[in-house]
Amino acid sequence: MELKTEIVEVKQKALIVSKVNHSFIDSLKSQLKKNSIETYFSSHRPKNLNNFDYCFFVDEKILNLNKFSHPKKKIVHTLKILNF
Repeated sequence: MELKTEIVEVKQKALIVSKVNHSFIDSLKSQLKKNSIETYFSSHRPKNLNNFDYCFFVDEKILNLNKFSHPKKKIVHTLKILNF
């Protein structure tokens, strides 16, 4: 009997939700890419977050944050971006 071992790398996925493409978002995408994380950008929040390992909500008003919490998901929520 011959055994075969294969290592499969599954890339993690990150979603960035923002109505405005702020200047720091490109830096965030770059850092995520360096860590082998596929990055997706959307101006609208999806109904289902199951496809993503990380979710970044920028300037998004989330009325029911519990709806978007998940024990296996990493969610970052920023309320306000200040312009200097």
